[in-house]
Amino acid sequence: MKKTLLTIALAFTGFCANSQVIFSVEEPASIAGGYELTYAAITDWGVPDLLITANAVLDTVVLANDLTPTADSLMCDVAAVGSLNGKIAMLYRGSCEFGVKALNAQNAGAIAVIVVNNISGPPIAMGGGAQGLNVTIPVVMVSDVTGALIRAKIDNGENVIAFIGNKENYYVNDIGTASKYIRVAEEQAIPSVLAVNSTEFPVNLGLYVFNYGSAFQTGVTVTADITYNGTSIYNQTSNSFDFVSGTATQDSVWVDFPAFSSSAFSAGNYAITYTLTPTVTDDYPSDNVITTRFVLTNDMISLARLDANGKPTIDQGSKPSTQTGSFTTCIHFKNANASRVGAQGVYFGVLKNAADGDVIGEEILVQGYQWNDQFIDLNDAAFGFTALDEKGSGSYTFAADLQDTILYQAFDTPFMLEDGARYLFCATTSSTTIFMAYDTQTKYAQNSALDAQPVGPIADAGTFSIGFSGDPVPAIGVKTYLAAEAGILETNTVEANVYPNPAKDQVIVAIKGYTGDATMTVTDLAGKTVMNTTVTTDANGKVKVNTAELNNGMYIINLQMTDGTVSKVNVVINK
Repeated sequence: MKKTLLTIALAFTGFCANSQVIFSVEEPASIAGGYELTYAAITDWGVPDLLITANAVLDTVVLANDLTPTADSLMCDVAAVGSLNGKIAMLYRGSCEFGVKALNAQNAGAIAVIVVNNISGPPIAMGGGAQGLNVTIPVVMVSDVTGALIRAKIDNGENVIAFIGNKENYYVNDIGTASKYIRVAEEQAIPSVLAVNSTEFPVNLGLYVFNYGSAFQTGVTVTADITYNGTSIYNQTSNSFDFVSGTATQDSVWVDFPAFSSSAFSAGNYAITYTLTPTVTDDYPSDNVITTRFVLTNDMISLARLDANGKPTIDQGSKPSTQTGSFTTCIHFKNANASRVGAQGVYFGVLKNAADGDVIGEEILVQGYQWNDQFIDLNDAAFGFTALDEKGSGSYTFAADLQDTILYQAFDTPFMLEDGARYLFCATTSSTTIFMAYDTQTKYAQNSALDAQPVGPIADAGTFSIGFSGDPVPAIGVKTYLAAEAGILETNTVEANVYPNPAKDQVIVAIKGYTGDATMTVTDLAGKTVMNTTVTTDANGKVKVNTAELNNGMYIINLQMTDGTVSKVNVVINK
């Protein structure tokens, strides 16, 4: 199912230091506590700003039903006027826009809306759509699991009381933190060849801890724990600290930890967990533990977290709210040992509104730039985008409607990276209806607050800026190769052709000037290998390939010849 599509304003600096919007079940006690949420943003909804404590809602949750013959809880049709008066309406994602659902609930008297995700996984960002600006009550989303817990209690005849809003001063004893207040690894994925000793990939640790409650807190500690493939390899507990200066509701403390580095980093999955420990029982413990992850890979660079398939994670599609032309989204990369690898291509993803049709025939341009502007950080007067030297590019044209999927496009000419140089890796669409894929859960806000380095620059009609408000991270990955492979990738490519194209059950690949054996790997556009075999060309450099088992779509045929040369061709299967 498609992710949410959002037009986003450009980034601004600063944050509201003691703001934490929550969704908390207050009654019944059996399911009481805080639950993960997303909430409608004031940028494309008419909703109240939930960062303002006065806009919080505390009331009974009821299941909303529209006036369709089956009276379902999708709320895509109007509901009986007054049927939700003074209640928090719970309804389900699906079939129509979020704004339509919320407006129907509002018109039936609801004072807030809970949207339950209809697929497994965390709640997602919600775009307001055509009716969002007409919605003037709070709108939040919770996961399918959370929705099922609440639904079971309602169906059992129990009253469910929920709180939605900024929890500042709502509880008596309440410390906490959030993802935007913690330091994370500089990349969520980096090739292990760039992290081979204790100095090459230090992970700087730290976070802000807030006293959201009305009572002073003393003796608080924080533990930072790092695991590798599930085994703890770093564990540090801070000195105790107090919230005693100023007023309790404004207190915050920055907690530093020694940087983590390893003399023997290994490829695999790492998790950083921060655990807050108060000396009194916390009235809202749901934000006392927070985890972030990073992966040492064979060949992937990504600022977005990776999914189960090792590809950048897509949470939503985004584009500028004031887009005037082409839209470019990029990630920034700089590494002191970058010359150990080269850049081979870019992973990316796109989405569209259903009303705007499919993406067949749309083109995405991927580019790798060496960013030669000489600046120290974002505060440097010399910061800018005036010296971008394109090193590699490639063009991807959609032969199928592959939305909400991470795809890959190689550069026409791969290139080696240089130690200490800055790079931008970008994907560009000339369409004003395409949204580029983003990860909204990874936050570099505290990294940027301390070192002021760019993360995800964008460009509208070729004019660059530092990125989006809210700091979503582009779901972009860079496929790398080892320096030892540079000769093969950069100079040993030979021309090949494929016909017929489109094809049905068989194609012929013709390799110019080569006869003999070759290893053939066929992948789909999502990077999945669908065929891997050894083939032998005839005297004219031709080889027949049986494609009868392949489904309709575009495939990439990669050939590795025994003399070290390589070829790549694309073929469309259309039976």
